[in-house]
Amino acid sequence: MLIWALGKLGTRELNYSSDVDLVFLYSQAGVSDGQRCLDASSYFARLGQKVIKLLDHFTQDGQVYRVDMRLRPFGSAGPLACSVAALQQYLQYEGREWERFAWMRARLVSGNLNMAEEVNSRITPFIYRKHLDYTVFSALAKIKCEIADQLDYVDDDLKQGTGGIRAVEFIVQSLQLVFGGRNESLQGTAISEQIQQLIKAGKLPGDDVLNQAWLWLRKLENISQATADQSTHQIPNNPVVKQVICDSFGCKSWNEMAVAIEHQRLQVENLFIQLFAEAENQQQITDVQRQQLHVLMQDITNKRLPRKRQDSVEQLLQNSLQMASEETVQNFLLLVKKILTRPNYILMLLKETNVHQSVLSLMAKHPYFVGVLQDNPALLEQLFEREAFTLFTVENLTSTWQAQAPDEVEEWMEALRYFKLFHQFKLMLAWSEKQINQQQTTQQMTVLATFILAEVVRYSHQEMLQKIGDSGVAANQLIIIAYGSAATEQMTVGSDLDLVFIVDKAQLSPDAYMFTQKWLRRIIHHLTTPMYHGKLYELDMQLRPNGNSGALVTTKKEFAHYQSTQAWIWEHAAMIKSRAIYATDQQAQWHLLLRAEILQQQRDAKAVDEALDEMAIKLEHMHKLKAHHAEFKVMAEVLKNSHRFPSLTNSFELNVLRQQLIELKLLNPSDVPTVANKKDPAS
Repeated sequence: MLIWALGKLGTRELNYSSDVDLVFLYSQAGVSDGQRCLDASSYFARLGQKVIKLLDHFTQDGQVYRVDMRLRPFGSAGPLACSVAALQQYLQYEGREWERFAWMRARLVSGNLNMAEEVNSRITPFIYRKHLDYTVFSALAKIKCEIADQLDYVDDDLKQGTGGIRAVEFIVQSLQLVFGGRNESLQGTAISEQIQQLIKAGKLPGDDVLNQAWLWLRKLENISQATADQSTHQIPNNPVVKQVICDSFGCKSWNEMAVAIEHQRLQVENLFIQLFAEAENQQQITDVQRQQLHVLMQDITNKRLPRKRQDSVEQLLQNSLQMASEETVQNFLLLVKKILTRPNYILMLLKETNVHQSVLSLMAKHPYFVGVLQDNPALLEQLFEREAFTLFTVENLTSTWQAQAPDEVEEWMEALRYFKLFHQFKLMLAWSEKQINQQQTTQQMTVLATFILAEVVRYSHQEMLQKIGDSGVAANQLIIIAYGSAATEQMTVGSDLDLVFIVDKAQLSPDAYMFTQKWLRRIIHHLTTPMYHGKLYELDMQLRPNGNSGALVTTKKEFAHYQSTQAWIWEHAAMIKSRAIYATDQQAQWHLLLRAEILQQQRDAKAVDEALDEMAIKLEHMHKLKAHHAEFKVMAEVLKNSHRFPSLTNSFELNVLRQQLIELKLLNPSDVPTVANKKDPAS
């Protein structure tokens, strides 16, 4: 049997005369082993009744504690004890908003600790949501109004009254529920301790006013209850008791004490209003803006949304018109339409002016942000808590990914797509804010792509091992050569991957060949399959030996032979911008030596010029390249002169090669402008 304490016993904050809120759980179904066998539900219900009797019943020596069991599943109508599985099912399908607040204050007071950890792991997702949960505010405010309606003299009640103890709890718990899913330090139970954590996290003012008011009101509550050992929240009318209270708080008279009480409650109420009041427009809009707002709202009013949500959207758009241009607001409207069924985001944008302003500012800066936020509204949450950008490394990307990577294959695929989307978004934010320059941005985009490719290769290899067994091809025997932007570290948001797959084996047995073919098809599947968050990358594999008609994979020996004896001139030109992006150090060195050997072959100059001019024209017609004959001119000179000047094979980057060719008097700078365009990272 597990006994959970909720309320103040759960948070270790009992008053002098508190009751105790308990929930009885048991681990699993079964029967007792006595002469009269009982099923688990009946057995633990009887045990629970005995516990309640020992605590709650009066004897000549009084009562230990009043016991309240109404917080159990289905309340007074539910069984006295329920199984852990039944609790989980109840919370998942029947749990109401107020029960999230109740269970966030739960603590095991009797029972097996290991089982308690399992229960915690099951109920935590019900309490704390990974997304920013702004619906909490409206739900909690509604609960407070319902409680206030039931009280005749609410302002005389230290707990329920205006600016009272419950208001402090509402403030703290609502902020915990909004942000606790993403910040585990905000998942604690004790109010005073959580106020400090919220201040540290920047969610409450740092002046500690709320904590001081909380402790002050709790002290007054305890003195009031100690007077007659009653669970009251009313200040006693007895003049003698009032004098004791004045003395306890250092007040000379009750009038002075009354002013102090009002002051503390006013501090709490002001903060409560800031959090729970509906967003109000503080500025008048112009007649032109009012007409614009009317046009913007026409589509929204036809959506048959709840009136309150329509009002929220109208307020949001009205605020937007005061912050941004009409064009930006039109783009913002498309985002709003995407989140109409997600009131959480509407409330976030209304309550968090800085997030709203960031969205409008980003949409005005670059079309990338317009599209990515409209397509992926979940990214709005990344604008809430902004941190300085940290450059991606294999180590920090690995750590982040491993902490969230699921096991099930489709979940894994979707999670990796969001991982890429999220990190690209962070990168583009840093670029838009000039934390990193353009070159760093495209380089970091390449680091991210290389990491994701490596994860896909390893995961796919494990899939094949589990499905068809080991055929002698290890994950580190695959070499992946990248061409183009991935090789030169100039990738953008929309870049594809030009790849060639090579196996580091002298030859492949039939079983190894079949294994490798299926492995590569799985890699391609994971990279290119469209899902909710899109594809990982488009693949271009035309540069493999024999192009699209060639095998998906080749051995090192076969690849080297093809490049030496069969490859076209344009394939050698492409090799200038090629790099091993998935390989051991030894394999990467093999590729560099082969690349240098191929590029240093002596060639017919006229044949090189004709071949690359023809390819430039062809690419222009395919709309893949716009008049970049300069790029092909540089590559042509590298192919024609590397046998005389081997240092030309030391760089992948065409602008560096252009400068080398100029210094070697092989290129006239006026004939060939800078070839390495400054790519827009969002292209």
